[in-house]
Amino acid sequence: MKLIIILTMMFAGLAKAGGIDLPAISASQQGTSNSNGAEAADASVLYYNPAGMTYLRGRQNSISGTLLAFRGKVKDKGSTGTPEPFDSSSEEGRPLGPDGVDPYAAGSSGSFWPKILGLGSVFYTAPYDDNITIGIGVFSPGGGNVNYKSNWSGAYQVDAIALELVNINPSIAVKFDAKHSIGFGVSVVGGHLRYRTQLDAKGLQPYLLQEALGNVNVNTLTVTPQVQSIINSVCDIRLLVDVICGIEVGDVLPRPVIDALSSPLGDIIVDPSSTGSGLIEMYGYGLGYNFGYMYGINEKSRVGLSFRSATKVNLRGRSEWDLDNLKARPVVGTTIVSLLNDGGDSDLGNFLGDYLLPETTTKAVFNIPARFSLGYFSEVNDKFDLMFDYTFIKSSVMDELSVGFGVEEDSNGNRVVLANAAIPLKWQDSYKVSLGLNYHFDDKTTFKTGFQYDKTPIPSKEFRHPALPESDRYMASLGFNHKINKKISIDGAYSLLVFADSESEYRNKCRYNQPEDDAGSCTGIGGTFRGEFSDTYANILSLQINSKY
Repeated sequence: MKLIIILTMMFAGLAKAGGIDLPAISASQQGTSNSNGAEAADASVLYYNPAGMTYLRGRQNSISGTLLAFRGKVKDKGSTGTPEPFDSSSEEGRPLGPDGVDPYAAGSSGSFWPKILGLGSVFYTAPYDDNITIGIGVFSPGGGNVNYKSNWSGAYQVDAIALELVNINPSIAVKFDAKHSIGFGVSVVGGHLRYRTQLDAKGLQPYLLQEALGNVNVNTLTVTPQVQSIINSVCDIRLLVDVICGIEVGDVLPRPVIDALSSPLGDIIVDPSSTGSGLIEMYGYGLGYNFGYMYGINEKSRVGLSFRSATKVNLRGRSEWDLDNLKARPVVGTTIVSLLNDGGDSDLGNFLGDYLLPETTTKAVFNIPARFSLGYFSEVNDKFDLMFDYTFIKSSVMDELSVGFGVEEDSNGNRVVLANAAIPLKWQDSYKVSLGLNYHFDDKTTFKTGFQYDKTPIPSKEFRHPALPESDRYMASLGFNHKINKKISIDGAYSLLVFADSESEYRNKCRYNQPEDDAGSCTGIGGTFRGEFSDTYANILSLQINSKY
C-alpha cells in the first residue's frame, strides 16, 4: 500500500515517451519540412544522413535555435476517479463529484497553457583528406512539454510533464568515388524526465489510511469525552460497521478491521475538496549508432539511405509527493487524526507522511525507436530543387513501459523490492513522409517550402494517455537561405504543426487490493480519463547561422 502514490506518479508520466519526435533539428531542414536529407546543404546533414558530409566543402559549422509554441483544447467526456476498494463492480472508477466537492470534477474541461520551448543544435564538419570527412553534432532529437490548467478533470492522470533528450553524435564519412559515399556515427543520448500530478484525495483515502491504520495499536488511543461521543455517533448510524464498535482498549487492530475502517474513516477524516501533488524526476543516458549511404545518380540528383538505431535510455531518479494541501475535515477529522496520532499532531498530511514513503528511488528504461529513411534530391533546373523523404519508425518497440522501484529493509533486515510495474502501450510501427521545394530567387537568396505527414503510433483511444495527446500530424513550412558573403549564410523557417482531433478513453486497470506479488499488473490508480482533444497545434520558428572556412 505504500506504493499507491508512487505508482500513480510513474505510470502517467512515462506514457509520454512515444510521441517524442521534434519537428525541427535545424532551420535549414525545417524550411522544407525535413525533406532535404539528401540535399547535403550544410553541416546539419550529419543528423539526417552522415554520408552527406562528403558533399560539403571545407570546414563548416551550423548553429540553429528553435522556438516552439504549443496550444490545444481538451473537453472532458465523463472521466472517473479511483475505484472503491474491494468492489469488483467499480473497475470503471468512481464518478467525479461536482465542483466544490471534488477539485477536479467531470465537466471541468481544461486546455494546454501556451508553452514556449527553446531548442538548439550545433553541427561541425571538417575534411580529413580528399575522401574522408569527420564531424560532430549536439542536438535534441525529441522531447516535449505539456502543461494543463490546474483544475482540469484529468489532473489525477497528469498535471504537467517535460521530457528532454540531448544527443552527442560524432560521425565519419568516406567517399569512394563520384557516386558512392557512406557515413557512420555513434550517439550518446542523455535524458531528463520531470512529471507532476495531483492526488485523488477522495478516491485514495481508503488506501491511504490502510497503511496508517496498520501501524496503530488501540492501547495508544486516548479516549476523551469528545472522542467517545464521535465513536458513539458513528456506531449508532453504523457508519463504521460493527467491527469498530466492539474493539476495546488494548486490542491490536486486525487486518479485517483495518480494511473495514479504511473506507468509512476516510469519508469522515479526509476533506474531499483537498488534494496533494506528486513529483517524479529522473535522469539517464543511452548509446546508439547511425549509418548512411549516398548514391549520386548524376551531378544534379542523388538518393540517400540512412538508419538510426534504437536507443535504450536507462533512467534513474526519485519520486516524492507534497501532502501539505491534503486536509482533514474540521473538528471530526482533525480530532480523529489527533487520536490516531497518539493525541498529538492533527495535521493529516503530517500523519500520513509518517507511514507513507516520503520518497523512493525509481528506475525505468525509455526506448527511442529505430528508424530507416529514404531520401531523394534533384536540381530540376537553375531555379528549382525537388526533394522527398520517407521515414519508417519501429514504434512497436514501445509495447509497454516497465518501471522498477527502490528497495527497503523489513524487520529482519532483509532487502525487499517494493514493486515492479508496467503500463501497456501496444504501439504500432509508424512512418512520416515529406515533400519539399527550393526556389533560387537569385545567387544569394533561396526560398523554401515543404509539407510533412506523420502517422501516429497510437493504435486506438484506449491507449491515448492525456500526458501525450498524440495523433496524426501535419506540418507545412516556409523558409529561406540567404548568403551574407562567401563564408556566412543564414537560414530561417516557420512551420505550422497541426494535430488531428482525437479522443481518449484511457483506463488505469490497477486494483490495490491485489496481492503484493501481483503488483506487476498495476498500471495506475484506477479510473478512466475520457476526453476529446481538438484545435491542437504548434507554431515553430527557427533561425540558423552557417559558416564556412
